Amino acid sequence: MVTHGERTLAVHTIDGLSKTLPEWAAHAGIKYNALIARIHKGRSLAEAVAMNRRGVPSDLAASVGTGGGSTAQESTNIGFSE
Repeated sequence: MVTHGERTLAVHTIDGLSKTLPEWAAHAGIKYNALIARIHKGRSLAEAVAMNRRGVPSDLAASVGTGGGSTAQESTNIGFSE
């Protein structure tokens, strides 16, 4: 526990590094409320911190992707079912 002003904040450890939730949010480059929202959606603290600012895990393999791709396509390749 760490005293911050009049509040006492819990310290959480990930990979041997201990920080309060506001410090973890700053470490991840996101707002505290975004970190809390990720945790409330079922992510562990480690997962919530590892995600980038858009909510995609930062260690997502290129082969998995999100469907957006990393390079522009020469032509549009969109299909629609009837």
